[in-house]
Amino acid sequence: MTDRLQRKFIWITSFIFLFTIGCALIVKSGGDLYLQPAFFHLFARYDFPGSILLISILFICFWVTPRIKNSWIDKCLAFLTNHPIKISVFIFLLMAFFAFFIYHRYPLCMDEYLPYFQSKIFSEGKLWGQYPPQLIPWLLQPGFFSVFSAETGRVVSDYWPGFAILLTPFMKSGIPWILNPLISAGTIFLLFYYSKKILPDASAGPWVVLLTISSSVFLINGISFYSMSAHLFFNLVFAILLLKFSPARLFCAGMVGSFALVLNNPIPHITFVLPWILWLCFKKNRLRNIGILFAGYLPLTLVLGLGWPWIKLIVAQGVTQVKPDLGIQEKITTAPFAYNHFFSMFFNKLTILIGTVFRLPGSEMLWARLLGWLKIFAWSLPGLPILAILGIRFSKGLTHLQLWGCSAILTLFVYLFIPFDQGHGWGFRYFHSAWLALPLFSAAFLTWPTLKNAAVWKKFICVLSILSIIFSCGFRLYQVQEFVSQHLFQYPVFEKNNNYICIMNTGQGYYTEDIVQNDPFLRKRIIILRSVNKEADLEMMQTLFPKAKKIISSSLYTLWEIE
Repeated sequence: MTDRLQRKFIWITSFIFLFTIGCALIVKSGGDLYLQPAFFHLFARYDFPGSILLISILFICFWVTPRIKNSWIDKCLAFLTNHPIKISVFIFLLMAFFAFFIYHRYPLCMDEYLPYFQSKIFSEGKLWGQYPPQLIPWLLQPGFFSVFSAETGRVVSDYWPGFAILLTPFMKSGIPWILNPLISAGTIFLLFYYSKKILPDASAGPWVVLLTISSSVFLINGISFYSMSAHLFFNLVFAILLLKFSPARLFCAGMVGSFALVLNNPIPHITFVLPWILWLCFKKNRLRNIGILFAGYLPLTLVLGLGWPWIKLIVAQGVTQVKPDLGIQEKITTAPFAYNHFFSMFFNKLTILIGTVFRLPGSEMLWARLLGWLKIFAWSLPGLPILAILGIRFSKGLTHLQLWGCSAILTLFVYLFIPFDQGHGWGFRYFHSAWLALPLFSAAFLTWPTLKNAAVWKKFICVLSILSIIFSCGFRLYQVQEFVSQHLFQYPVFEKNNNYICIMNTGQGYYTEDIVQNDPFLRKRIIILRSVNKEADLEMMQTLFPKAKKIISSSLYTLWEIE
């Protein structure tokens, strides 16, 4: 049986999925999906059938739940409670398997590739890569988040290097795809501990874990090369360290927070941490606590937060900026490198960056954010955000839970003023740094002692979680496999032992700009270039590779065999 509130939950969740389907149809009506930006393409292509499936899961669960014995549910939760290490290890092995076979160990887009690229540089004990200067117009794409010199051939990632540093030992070992599954398994293990500390019921831990692993966004981000799983993990560690106040824990929280700050960009951690800092301002010994916390933030923030812009300035010092799309070169000579020059450049760039990154949202961005919020529903356990909202009334006196809620709301609010639609990405990745608020609030609702018809709710959500793991997560894995395979299919087929240059026509195919991925020192036998134009491409090949032999010429690429 279901109570009135549970029926409302089913119908409201179903309406949101129907609304998602309607929005996907609107996007589809805008023209060929392969001509639309990646964010809208992925929403219409994958969240349309995904929402249909989630509605089906909801109503299958409604029909199946009364036929399931309560003892089976109790055994499932008891297993989760008694085996946190086994569950975490299983999650790691499963996600590593999916990263290898579903995601193909491949950094799909530039947001994934740039940390991957930088970690290759770090794994060689260097700070920047080195390209032949004469190939820069074909190797690097304007606006794709790399800083380079067309005169020296030096190149670095524009992103802060924290995630690249995490990747480096795995890159050196040849298994960079292991990192995110390991981080995700660590997140699950810590959730068992943390949820018991902040929620009053002893059974909260397995509920938080079950709700997390039944949400496809956690799984798919955990097998990708995105930094979102790391943001979630470090924010969780930060919160755990603030369960108690001591100088050591506060300093370590600052250290952990500073690393989250420089993972790739600071906004995800800033939006998470501001409510926690404000909370500390109202606690006893506030000046001491804030001072120790900031002391923990200081070392890495100075070394990486300020040091990385310094490295980028060294790389780009006194160079020619190449604009291959326009066929011109623009000479920009900077002043001799000095401390005063660095700081003036740094604050000038910071001012420009703030003006670029933050602006009032227009109708197009509000539309993108609406779709992003719908993706939170579409990539979670069906109805998880609704469960979290129901849990708000049970959060009184649960300080950490309330802080997670404030972080989640602030994250959604701040990203209203950031004029990017996220591009590629699984789920609404801009929200992922605070996503744990959803299973935490939902578990508070399910385990509250005075919850009416608690047994019915728990049985329904447990069955819903299992169905979601099997069907929703399984379907998302199929979708990701399809998308990555289709993307990789655009690569030419290479003979095993020959050397090639492949010049991609990035105006053809689907997001072929993301295919232009090379070793930072061009040590591989295959070099992928982007076409400037046919005449320039041919002249470059005749000048630099006079003995090259053209193998294939198509609308998508030209393949040359070189010595």
